[in-house]
Amino acid sequence: MRRAFVLLGTFQLVLLTAISALSQAKVGSSDVIDHWSHNLPEDSSYYTLPPYEYWDQQKWRDSVYRFPAFQEGRFEFANGFSPTTRLKMNYNSYLETIDIVEGDRITELKKFPELKVIYIGDHKFVYYPGLGYLEIILKGTLSLARKTVMSTVYEFSDGYRMPVAVIDDLRTTPNKSIRYYWPVDLYYVIDPLRRAHRPGPLLFPALVPDARHKIRDFIALNSIDYRNGKDLETLVTFCNNVYIEPSGKLSIPAASDLKYSLWRDSIYFFDEFEEVALTDINGQKEYLNANYNLETGWLDVIGKKNDTVALSTHKRVATVIIDGRTYMNHPVQGMIEIVFQGKVQLGLMKRIVFEGLYSNEKMYRIDNTWFFIKNERILLPSVKVVHSLFPKHKNEIDMYINAHDVNFRSKKDLIDLLSYCSRF
Repeated sequence: MRRAFVLLGTFQLVLLTAISALSQAKVGSSDVIDHWSHNLPEDSSYYTLPPYEYWDQQKWRDSVYRFPAFQEGRFEFANGFSPTTRLKMNYNSYLETIDIVEGDRITELKKFPELKVIYIGDHKFVYYPGLGYLEIILKGTLSLARKTVMSTVYEFSDGYRMPVAVIDDLRTTPNKSIRYYWPVDLYYVIDPLRRAHRPGPLLFPALVPDARHKIRDFIALNSIDYRNGKDLETLVTFCNNVYIEPSGKLSIPAASDLKYSLWRDSIYFFDEFEEVALTDINGQKEYLNANYNLETGWLDVIGKKNDTVALSTHKRVATVIIDGRTYMNHPVQGMIEIVFQGKVQLGLMKRIVFEGLYSNEKMYRIDNTWFFIKNERILLPSVKVVHSLFPKHKNEIDMYINAHDVNFRSKKDLIDLLSYCSRF
């Protein structure tokens, strides 16, 4: 096989070194240990690259891949365009690349900012410039991502060992030193603005400030290890359950357009264009790929020129289902997500609102507004509103609100309150 850098379609092809046919090799499982340790794993779960040899000539070369076999995959650009071509892909933890099988060659998908999401089988990878490919292992308001990398130690002729950073290790080039590699899982928390953070004790209370005391108590009670994937899944799940939608600010230079700024991903609710089921006012259904634009309050679709355009039929649409979420098209407020179905529904309206021009910067506000919805009437949640919706049960409702210290900005608290009121 031959190895190449490839950008599909308009991608530039640069041939690299010839490699021999790949063979199977099994290495013991790795522990998540100090990424900068000069010690080797005690269970011998490491790969040895002898002096002056190439990694792709070693018996362990197949073991650096995320999956035992290359799987069918696809990718999506930042503007939502996804080529129809399906290729066999795999993640290479040694080179931190997405590799593709094309005929008798293994090719490497070159990293570039326009590439956004890659699916390998049912596994989703998101590309972050500077970080590379992060695999989403838990999806939610806060998502958890994992990146498998190779920790590296050089052993010199005198027996001295030294940890080496990835940027200083020319992995496709032979070296006079013995090199040792072993896989380490790094974890990242993805916030609602698509920013990736390394987990730590200060991060989670900062991401959910209104529930920071509950989160600190949870962390202490469960002795969370921030290098352990299971612990992090448990913590992220808890944070999503107590998450309170924050309002925030965005700013860009006055001459810029939000759609083409560093915040461009934040204008969309979903991090990729999804298949959408539209139901119009006459009950007719239509399916297309779209994403929810928080700036316009409506859906964007891929145009004939593979660009992003607003859906033109929004006035006739009654409901939208996207990624398992249901939205109602309110005649005044626009798209409202229905997050709870009951006698009274709970809806969430997310918007990015332009506030004005200040000191040569455009300022935007991120609004998150909850609504109680009944018979298409939308009402801002409050004690008074709950009383008006269930006038015969004011005393029971007051007792519940006081006993549970209901926060009318908390999704969980509002859902629990409406669930309680549904018995009336």
